[in-house]
Amino acid sequence: MPAIANPEDLLAIARDFRDHQERKRWARVEIPAEGDCVLMRQARYPIHVGVWLDVDGGGVLHCAQEAGVAFQSGTALAANGWRIEGYYRFTGEN
Repeated sequence: MPAIANPEDLLAIARDFRDHQERKRWARVEIPAEGDCVLMRQARYPIHVGVWLDVDGGGVLHCAQEAGVAFQSGTALAANGWRIEGYYRFTGEN
């Protein structure tokens, strides 16, 4: 089992996201569809992931430390300090 980065070391988490073998099975897309992965950040590094849902005009389902599970539109994400780095779709290919 691979080691899990220290949650206080944001750079290590960002490197894990960037370098993980599973990432090769996901393709970046410009327009999200239901079930696509949403890579987000609040600070310098993208270290947070949610799932795109087409509900109520579209938004991201994710876990927020202060709120628990949350569904937020792009506007609500921005108001809470989140920036979307990109949308990713599972291809299943290596």
